[in-house]
Amino acid sequence: MTKRKILESKKHHKSYVWNESDGRNGRATADYFTGLLNKNRTQKSGKVEYTGMILDEVQAILFSCIKGTEKLPQDVLNGGFTKAFFRPQKNGRLSSELFLSAFNDCVRDYENEVPRKYVFSTTIAVQDSKALSGLFKYVNKFGAKLLTSVNLKRKVLGERAACLRHIQQQENIGEITEKFTELLLIQVSGRSVWEAYQSGKRAVDLVRSILNFQINKHAQLRVSSGSRQPVNKILSGILHTIHDSKGVLQTECFWHEDNYPVFTNRYNLSKDYEKRVSYLDSILAMLKRSKLRAECEGALLRYNSSLDQRDWVGSFKDLWSTFEYITDTGKATYDVTLQRASTAFADPQYAAELGKHLRTRRNALVHSSFEEPNAEILIYQLKRLVEPTLLRLLRNTPQLLNMQEFGAYLSQPRSVEQLKRSIYIQKAAIRYYST
Repeated sequence: MTKRKILESKKHHKSYVWNESDGRNGRATADYFTGLLNKNRTQKSGKVEYTGMILDEVQAILFSCIKGTEKLPQDVLNGGFTKAFFRPQKNGRLSSELFLSAFNDCVRDYENEVPRKYVFSTTIAVQDSKALSGLFKYVNKFGAKLLTSVNLKRKVLGERAACLRHIQQQENIGEITEKFTELLLIQVSGRSVWEAYQSGKRAVDLVRSILNFQINKHAQLRVSSGSRQPVNKILSGILHTIHDSKGVLQTECFWHEDNYPVFTNRYNLSKDYEKRVSYLDSILAMLKRSKLRAECEGALLRYNSSLDQRDWVGSFKDLWSTFEYITDTGKATYDVTLQRASTAFADPQYAAELGKHLRTRRNALVHSSFEEPNAEILIYQLKRLVEPTLLRLLRNTPQLLNMQEFGAYLSQPRSVEQLKRSIYIQKAAIRYYST
């Protein structure tokens, strides 16, 4: 990026504002808590200090007071908050507006940074490195690039081994192994390490989402014994790291999956390889045509994340959240959710009755602490409602502008005659109001 482009980007900087949606009054909340913060704030000779733990608490609260901050990388968000909290003020006191102004200055500095290239590394629990490379080259459709350098892999593996030893020492646990996984190296761009991590993780997870969706939609039920396994077959490994172009670890911070999963078997990616390539191509073509690409990708990521979990109750709850998202019924009644999903079925009554049963179990799990003995079955039953609706979202949105329109599309009657009559009435209204 040239200096001229940087100056131009400053002119188009979008300032963050207080969150006033969903009945919130972000500014009023911020006024109150910055007032509390000032009671524990001292400023002497241009140096700001706080006493106690209130700064951490207020930071967590102000995070939800500013609209759209969830889209910022974590290091930028934390850095912006820290600089805003510790910026000296003329009268020594911090107001909500002074805080927001200082925060926006910090974010503006970040957004004007020139992106640089990083290497994101992770592992995937699959067989056949050749098939892995062939399928995950599709990360280039999501702003990343697959890297295959042998020397780079050797350097990255050494850095990752040091990270794993660090985790073992810090957590005081036994050996953490990356056996039964294959290494993936992805080139990404970012203005910060966290942004690079998010870009790499998102690109890999989108490819995983499509592949898992293809595999999962053919599995209608599973009743297993022994240790709990996720529904998804193509799973990420334990550790995710960010490196420079030579493979050197770029930060002391790295990311790892909870509970340090140990993989005892791997999914065979070479099986039906050509079908997987064809399916990736077809879904990517749908995404390219859709005006709701961001929403479709978000739905795929939600679906994939919910079915990555070994906690089946948590998996079921998160899959229900995905269900509400793809039917655009987060604020609507359950009846609307089930009605919209049932339109994808030849027997809509079956879908409606299944949905009522799942709604009852979901409400019981949310409002109680008991262990659901049939959680695995519930996940697979809910999958039967989610997957056809998700496929409709991917297939049928070339002309739809937002999720509200997709929700309205799902709410249309199944009768062709009713739809034709509705079109006739709408055309009559258009003629009337056009004269």
